[in-house]
Amino acid sequence: VVHSYLCTSFLETLAIDIPTICFYDNTIYKFRDDALPFIRDLEDVGIIYNSPIEASKFINQIESNINSWWNSPNVIQARVNFKSNYANFSNKWYNEWYDEFQSLIN
Repeated sequence: VVHSYLCTSFLETLAIDIPTICFYDNTIYKFRDDALPFIRDLEDVGIIYNSPIEASKFINQIESNINSWWNSPNVIQARVNFKSNYANFSNKWYNEWYDEFQSLIN
């Protein structure tokens, strides 16, 4: 799947283990400093790009071997690290969000 911006479906395809590439406009998106290492890891393994042209070049390069790329140890590790920090797929999401908002209010 190719996404043209960092959206919920980007997180969803990562979560359900579908090979995913995303390009985004870096003049629109700004990341917190603590998120940058995870973003850089996703960039380094070819999951996210600042340029649709670079993303398309990469897709052309791996098109005959997508699963090999997606299942390589460094790509798996970058995905796992990102998801564990920035994608919450808990069945108890309501309670977790409630607790988080309560802690911010108090």
